[in-house]
Amino acid sequence: SPKPVILYNVPSRTGVNIEPATYAALADHPHIAAIKEAGGNISQIVETVALTQGQLDLYSGKLVNAQTGREGNGGVVFINSDAQFNMYGGQVDASKTTTTTAAGGAICNYGILNIYGGTVLGGSAKNGGALQNAAGAVANISGGMIYGGYAASRGGNINNNGQLNISGGVITGGTTALTGDVRGGNIFSVTSDSESPAVLNISGGIIEDGRALKYNNANTSARGGNLFVARKFGCYFFYTFLCFSTK
Repeated sequence: SPKPVILYNVPSRTGVNIEPATYAALADHPHIAAIKEAGGNISQIVETVALTQGQLDLYSGKLVNAQTGREGNGGVVFINSDAQFNMYGGQVDASKTTTTTAAGGAICNYGILNIYGGTVLGGSAKNGGALQNAAGAVANISGGMIYGGYAASRGGNINNNGQLNISGGVITGGTTALTGDVRGGNIFSVTSDSESPAVLNISGGIIEDGRALKYNNANTSARGGNLFVARKFGCYFFYTFLCFSTK
């Protein structure tokens, strides 16, 4: 077909299951645009996302529930620098990275990420409890909800080192809390690469109820309950905008 095709996997009706390796082999086809996954096998969906690396849109119900994720960045979804991942619905629930230094409990983006709908709930990582947007990457959020992310250090819901454009949706209930410096309960946006400055554009949506918490330690600081935005040169931060509220 010259028109975009969606691969629809429904083994209960066809008697045949489309394997993740098959999706990966077909991902480069110019006329295959998306997957509609109705097999109900959560581990297969996770493997499919990992193998296709954001090349195909995925339509499914609940993407992941209480998934401990992969070792390293991106507990569930890892988007390569040459890939694009579009999220229209579904839910990524209670996901986390498996190492203490990794970022992006649910999603780690090095390419292009578009969130139009769905829910990312309760992700956990050192930085970017729900989403890590790396230097040079672009993330566009126009709908959906990112809720209840937890980061031990920076960006309870989102840690942004690339370009983050927010025009809609809800980002709420993010928390950063540890014994070191904690910043950006909902969003932490700081340039980490001098050649790829971090950019945060907000034209709509709701950002609320973020918390940056510190414990009783004279050497710690807590800044930006909802937002922490700065540019870093060497060991110094130059603060350009700091938080709506701190709780």
